[in-house]
Amino acid sequence: MRNKPFMSTWGLIAALLATGLLVTSCKKKSTDKTDKKTADKATPSADNQARPAADQAKIDIPVNPDLEKAIKAAATTCKPNDLRNCEAFKAAKKLYDTKGKELDMFLSALVLMTRPDSKVATMAAESLSDGYSRGIRTSKDALSKNPSKLPKALVQKIIANLANIKTTRVAALCGALAGLAGLTNEFLAAAGKLPKNGPWFAKTGATHFMQMARLKAFPAVKALVKRQDKPGKSAWQVAALSALNTMRKPVKAEYAAVCPWAAGFLLSDDPKVAERAGYVVVGCAKNFDPSYLDKLLDAGKKRITEKPQTWKRPVDFPFRNPCFGGVLGGLLGKSEKMGGKPANKDAVAPACAKTYDFLAWTTTQPKISDEMKARAVMWIAYQERSAKAFKWLKKLTHSKNKAVAAEAKKQIAYLKKNYIKK
Repeated sequence: MRNKPFMSTWGLIAALLATGLLVTSCKKKSTDKTDKKTADKATPSADNQARPAADQAKIDIPVNPDLEKAIKAAATTCKPNDLRNCEAFKAAKKLYDTKGKELDMFLSALVLMTRPDSKVATMAAESLSDGYSRGIRTSKDALSKNPSKLPKALVQKIIANLANIKTTRVAALCGALAGLAGLTNEFLAAAGKLPKNGPWFAKTGATHFMQMARLKAFPAVKALVKRQDKPGKSAWQVAALSALNTMRKPVKAEYAAVCPWAAGFLLSDDPKVAERAGYVVVGCAKNFDPSYLDKLLDAGKKRITEKPQTWKRPVDFPFRNPCFGGVLGGLLGKSEKMGGKPANKDAVAPACAKTYDFLAWTTTQPKISDEMKARAVMWIAYQERSAKAFKWLKKLTHSKNKAVAAEAKKQIAYLKKNYIKK
């Protein structure tokens, strides 16, 4: 499916070329003269014959000479399939953590990603692909707070050079940058045309549209669920819902915008879509409005009652997280944020009790597979790693369902061995 805004831009460029109105680009700073001359002489590749207007824009970002030297050294000496063991690559990555120069290094690498030399552009992208080291994360945070530091023209040039960057590991970063620059449509169009893994690259990048752009990219994210092109509607819906979880430490206004929308997908017929929606809703319950736990549990009961055949992996994963911490936040074994403190030290928080009651209830439903019933037992012990879980687990050892009874006994033994002090 072609993107209309993207195509209209191309039409304008073609018209300008035809009338001779498109002027040559401004010269870059001395740090980029060599590659500029090479670019002027080079014949455009079949994958990228035309260039967006951004290529004609001047980007006043000097490239850090130390990083440029290190990237070029890595590009000429490192084997593509063994970068982490290459000393030149390690040296380049180390520069990103230079105190006080994190943003300088990050922006320099982005400029290097626009170079016509495929090896240099690719190595710059590879050096950022691990993408979440301390220095790079700091740089991204700085950009999200000060988007003017990232020229839109620079992101346009990166998008225009995607076919020249021979690694797909940079998809997430490019998506985040496109979101911040308001270039989501341009990114999707260019990424989708990549000769290898184009649809995957576009979808992966889309999952990060809101990472730096926050709510500015939300309209574009909501539009993803309506896409019908490759890799398929379900994949775009998963990408859209995944994008919501890339916002670090959302504020109330952001929760207020995304939570009602995400909750609308809890009853999706596709388990993967429902799973992603569930993760968002759990976060909403923990950090925004406790009533979202009720929305999650009600959706689970409705699904099991009306469409039990759709209660299968991974639709049940979010139901193991309301009272668990880890990467999904919250408090291990209790959930004061969602429903007050426990009545006493031997009790669980009301929200957790509600969650465990739901999981125990699923084990009694005749149309649910034994596998899913046993998993419900696991999720009780997974969240409540103490003797407090026995209130539910001991009852389940008497279940008429052999799989449920066996799993309950197994989880009791596991908790006694690993978590309960003797």
